[in-house]
Amino acid sequence: MENVHGPLVKRTEACHTLFTKCLSNKLLMRDGWIENRCADFSLWASGIGGFKPGHASLDYRLRNRQDIQDVINDLLEELQARLEQCWQYCESPESTT
Repeated sequence: MENVHGPLVKRTEACHTLFTKCLSNKLLMRDGWIENRCADFSLWASGIGGFKPGHASLDYRLRNRQDIQDVINDLLEELQARLEQCWQYCESPESTT
């Protein structure tokens, strides 16, 4: 049975969830910065199959290229970590609005 939600889809969805979460922060919304980055990410992910299940997914399309899967996974993992740090910083009492 085919894995509908492979690791790249899951990582892409996690990053998108964090981008969406960051949209609620006034500090990050200043000058539309996070909104623009979220739109950039969504366009990239949609175009590459990052949200798609099954044979249209990025995981499936790269099923024979573990080296490329690893690079993309590492980049998404780093983006996820930076988004989490950004969110935590902006939500901390020390941040200024």
